[in-house]
Amino acid sequence: MYKVLIVDDEEFIVKSLLMGTDWNSCGFEVAGSARDGVEAYEKICRIKPDLVFTDIRMPGMSGLELIKNIQAIHKDILFVVISGYAEFAYARKALDYGAVGYCLKPFDDEEITKVLKKAAKILINGGRKEKPDIIPLLEEETPEARHQLDSYFTSNGIAEGDKIVIVASIGKELTFENKQYTAIKTGSSKTIYIGKYEDFSSIAHSIETIPEGVKGVGIYEGAYSAFSMRKYIDEAFTLAYQFFTTGTRKITNGINGNNIDIETLMVKYENAFTKMDLSELVRHLDNFYKNAVDGRLSIKHAMNIFNSYVKFSIRNLGEDCYEEYVYNFDDLCYLFIDMYTMVEYIKEKITGFMGTNINVLTDEVRNEYFKKIINYINQNFFKDISIRSLAQDFVINPNYISQLFRKELGMTFTDYITKMRMNYAKELLQKTEYSQGEIAAKCGYSDYFYFIRVFKKTTGVTPGQFRHKE
Repeated sequence: MYKVLIVDDEEFIVKSLLMGTDWNSCGFEVAGSARDGVEAYEKICRIKPDLVFTDIRMPGMSGLELIKNIQAIHKDILFVVISGYAEFAYARKALDYGAVGYCLKPFDDEEITKVLKKAAKILINGGRKEKPDIIPLLEEETPEARHQLDSYFTSNGIAEGDKIVIVASIGKELTFENKQYTAIKTGSSKTIYIGKYEDFSSIAHSIETIPEGVKGVGIYEGAYSAFSMRKYIDEAFTLAYQFFTTGTRKITNGINGNNIDIETLMVKYENAFTKMDLSELVRHLDNFYKNAVDGRLSIKHAMNIFNSYVKFSIRNLGEDCYEEYVYNFDDLCYLFIDMYTMVEYIKEKITGFMGTNINVLTDEVRNEYFKKIINYINQNFFKDISIRSLAQDFVINPNYISQLFRKELGMTFTDYITKMRMNYAKELLQKTEYSQGEIAAKCGYSDYFYFIRVFKKTTGVTPGQFRHKE
């Protein structure tokens, strides 16, 4: 059993913790209590507890002073702060001094149990505190998230305002010799590497040949700020995805788009759809491709080009074409090998729309066949599945599959597979200790950020909030 000392100047608080907590089931036993910081300091030195629950405001020596003084001589003792003040300034100070938890009065039994389990895990690991899960923190815009990000990067030698270099890679992980940097996985095949400019810039920019197994590398520079990191990472990955637009595996540190007005080109492209001007559309698509190969367009532009075609399809073929809409870079790369195949696909489709009628194979499909499709999805929902891939695998028109989903199930394909994935994600969050990144991959999402956004849109809370709530 690990030993616990409870420190509070109010006797009923000590008794409520002592009597209202199932210490033994979490692997702890209460070895004593103290009524102020000075008495606590003496007992800690004598008893040497593994964990101390301490109030903040006490006579003689405050809880924060107690933590600071004990940490100077016994770094292996863990602290949990208990307070009636729901102020982040106290929590931040306590975390700065090394506390592993912050509990508000009156106590919540589940919260106390959660803190005890966290402390037990640290003690079992020899006192090593777990690194924070950086991915969810980058999505949040709260003072707590900012503090944890700042603490994480400070421990890696990066402070507010430092000039940093961010390298994003897609595919096999990179290695940099003799340079200090931080590596963070943001997807099953995506990694970012972050280092201070003076330590990391020369090696990052000296990459001349893209390693085997890597599709693309993007390099972005900026001044470190916790709330700017998400934007910086997005910019670095946008550069890394230049392999899609240019059609070649490459290293990119900027988009050469200064001499073109992409917004004006997009307006003309969409106007050509409105006017049903086939020759003008083909001309714009050829122009887009030429600029892409020359490195003047990003994958964001490619997504806009494709989705403009989808909007045109919706107007001409009905709502079932919503299934083709792409929401992230990975979806686009799954549909097409590169910009060339995407442009050729759009040209082929719009030529068909404007030149001939599309035959939907409704008479050749039966409901029994749809059951086979559903069974396949149920067994493979965690894999890369789309209306297009189902159409190819089952040799059936994708629009008809969409119609069957609405007719038989009253929902779209996207709704159905998202529901299955979210139910599975909730089960994993409730019943396993997998990280959110691991759960995203197991549910079929290669992009962790996209998984978090879909989960929050579906459930109203982030995966982390759902796990803690449950």
